[in-house]
Amino acid sequence: MIPEGVTSIGNQAFEGCSGLASVTFKGHAPELKGSPFACMADNFKIYFRQGKEGFTTPTWQGYPCEEM
Repeated sequence: MIPEGVTSIGNQAFEGCSGLASVTFKGHAPELKGSPFACMADNFKIYFRQGKEGFTTPTWQGYPCEEM
């Protein structure tokens, strides 16, 4: 769970975390610097809460994305 108030996520922040199947954002979409989710699990998906701005579906910044 990425807390509200996070405004950016750095390059390779979660790179190679193959056991991480999803990330849920509580706040608005942060700026992604580089590829923070590179080399993730094949089924990796991003979730965001209803009403939060900046996300797109079915992909956001090249990653599968879904509103909760």
